[in-house]
Amino acid sequence: MSDVGQLLRSAEAIDTLLVDLKVEVAASFLPARKALDEAFTIRPSVLERVTEYIREFAASSEEVEPESSEDTPSPTEEGIQASVVTELAPADATRMLAEVERVLRRLLDDIRWSGSISGFSWWLQHRLNQYGLDECVVVVGPGTASDFHIDPMPAVGTRFGAVQAILLLKEDEVSKLAKIRTLRLPEMDGTNLEWHPISLGHEVAHLVFDAQFVEDVLAALDHGKFEQSASHAIQLAAGGTVGKGGSSHLYYEHLLNWLQESLCDLAAKHLYGSAAVRALEDFLEANSVEDDTEHHPGPLLRLAVLRDPSAVWDAQEHRPDPAVQLGRRETRLAYLQLVETVLAAGAQKLAELNVVVDGRDAIVADAVTALDAYVPPATSGWPAAAIQNNPSMIEAGLVEAYWSMTGKLMQQDLSLAADPKELRDATVPVSRRLGQALNSLHFSHEFLNSAAAIQTDTDERPPTSVLWLTSDGVTSARDGTIHTPSADLRLGRHFIVFRRNHVSALNSLSTVEIAKRVQERVEISWGGEFTLHPGEMVLAVTLEHLVLDHTVCAQVLSRSSVGRLGLLSATAVQVQPNFRGCLTLELVNLASVPLIVSPGQRVAQIVPIPALGTSPDDDGKYQDQGWLPQFSKVHTDKDAGVLTHVREQWRAGDVDV
Repeated sequence: MSDVGQLLRSAEAIDTLLVDLKVEVAASFLPARKALDEAFTIRPSVLERVTEYIREFAASSEEVEPESSEDTPSPTEEGIQASVVTELAPADATRMLAEVERVLRRLLDDIRWSGSISGFSWWLQHRLNQYGLDECVVVVGPGTASDFHIDPMPAVGTRFGAVQAILLLKEDEVSKLAKIRTLRLPEMDGTNLEWHPISLGHEVAHLVFDAQFVEDVLAALDHGKFEQSASHAIQLAAGGTVGKGGSSHLYYEHLLNWLQESLCDLAAKHLYGSAAVRALEDFLEANSVEDDTEHHPGPLLRLAVLRDPSAVWDAQEHRPDPAVQLGRRETRLAYLQLVETVLAAGAQKLAELNVVVDGRDAIVADAVTALDAYVPPATSGWPAAAIQNNPSMIEAGLVEAYWSMTGKLMQQDLSLAADPKELRDATVPVSRRLGQALNSLHFSHEFLNSAAAIQTDTDERPPTSVLWLTSDGVTSARDGTIHTPSADLRLGRHFIVFRRNHVSALNSLSTVEIAKRVQERVEISWGGEFTLHPGEMVLAVTLEHLVLDHTVCAQVLSRSSVGRLGLLSATAVQVQPNFRGCLTLELVNLASVPLIVSPGQRVAQIVPIPALGTSPDDDGKYQDQGWLPQFSKVHTDKDAGVLTHVREQWRAGDVDV
C-alpha cells in the first residue's frame, strides 16, 4: 500500500475510534461525560483534514521554489501553516497518526473498563473538585498488580498536539484533548477502599504538586541557611549553575521527582491520616525495591519522611553512603535538606485548598464498633451536614477504619502477619462491609443534596444503610429505641441479567456453576435508569444491609404502588433468622410495556415475623453478602448429586421397584 493510502487508512481509523469513544462515553456513567464528548468531537473529520493535507503536499511538490528577492512579500500566517504542513512527507505523517490511533485505542479500552467502576469514578471526580481541578478529566484504566500511576502528561493531547499542523487543529480543540489524563490502577483491587490513600490520595495529588510547583518553592529558598557541605546539592536544587544537558541536570530531575513524591505522600496523609502510612507501607513492602531510584527515594527514607520529615536530617541511617555514585549521593543529601521546607509549602497549599478532615476520628470509632459487630457502619451514625457537604471526610474515616481493623486482627492472631494470604482472607469481609458503607454514603450524599435543592423534607423516608430486625420491630440504629412494624427497601445499583447465549436449557440439578455462563452483572450509577422489559426477570440487590436476630425471620413483599405498575418481587420472599447482608431480589415485570426503575428507588417492604423452632447452625449460602447481587448457588445443594443419580437411573431404565 502506498504512503498516501496508508495515511488515509489511518485517518479513517481515527475517525472511527472517535465515534466509538463518543458512543462509549454516552453509554457510560463517567462524571465527565460532557467534557469527553466535546473533546472527541472534531469537525471537519480527520479524514477530510488529511485529504486536504495530501492536496497541499502534492501541490507543494510540483511547485518550483522561487528565488529570494527583496521584493518578495512577507508570508502570511496561513502560508506559514501551509509550509509547515508540506514539510512532512506522507510516510512521516502516517507514523504520527499511528501514535494517535494507538493512544485512542487504549483510551477506548479504559473507558469501557470504567463502566464497571462508576462509584470509584465519582469519588475521583469529587477529589478533583476538592483540589480545584474541575476542568481536568481523568479516566481510570486497568493496570498490572503494582500499577498505581497517573499520566504526568496528557497522552491524547500530546499526540494530537504533534499532528496539529497536519490536521490544522485549532488551539481549543487541542486544549480539550489535553485535559484528559489516565489514572492506571491494578485491575483486580486497585479501586478498593483500602487503596484510596494511594489512588485518590497520592496519585491525584500529582496534578496539584507537579514539577513546576517544586521548582517555584525551590526558587524562593534562602540557600544560605543550608550547610556548606551540601552547596553542590543546593545548586542542583536551584538549577543555578547546572547545565541543562549534563548529568547534573539528570540528578536535578531525580531530586524534583523525589520531592514531588513526598508532596503527594503528604497529601495522602492529610486526607487519610495514619491509613496513608499503613497503605503505603503495605504497598512498598510488596512492590518496591530497597534502593533509591530516579523516581522515588528508597522506601525506608520515604516512609520516615512521611512519618516525621523534621527528623530525617539528623538520622544517620538516612545519610548517603560515601561509596554511592556522586550524583546519587548529592541527590539524597539535597533531598534530606530540602524536604522539610518543601513539605511545609505543600501543607500551606493544602490549607489554601480547604480540604477539611475534622471529624474523621469519630467516624473511625463508629466504624470500628460496627465492624466488631460484623455489620457495616450505618449512615444513621454520621452527621447529615457532613454527608451533604464533606463526604470525603467520612470516606477517609472508613478507609482509616479498614487499616485499624487490619491491625487489630493481626494483634488477635499473630499468624496473620506471617501469612499474607490468610491476612487477605481475614480482611476481605472488612473491606466488603466498608465498601458497602461507602456505596451508601455516595447515595445519601446525592439524595440529601437533591432533596435540599428541591426543598423536600426527607424525614419520613430517609435513606439508611443498615436495618436491624428484632422481635421489637425494625430500626435503623444499632441501639435504636424506635422500632416500626416494617420498613421499605431501596434498590441498589447493581443487577444480574440474562445475556444472549446458546444454552438450550438450564439444568437446575447441575453440580457445576452454570449461572455465570448465562448471566452477567451490570452496574448503574445513582441517578441512572434500568429498563425491565415485559416478562423479564432480573436479580437486583437492596441498598440496605439487613441484620436479623435469632428470634425473627422476615417476609419481603412488593410495594403495592410499584406492584400496580407490574413490578413484582417474585421469589425468595422469606429471610431466615440470623441472616446478615444485603438481600438479592428477583424482580419481574408483569406489565405489557417496559418499566424503568432507578437505583435508590423503594421497591419492596420487609416485615419481621416471630420465628418458631431452633435456628439452624448453618448460616446458609448467601450469608453476609455485600452490595452486589449474588448468582444462584443451586449447584452447591447437598442433595443435588443424589437427585442427579436418581434422574440418570430413570433415564437408563434402571429403577428399583
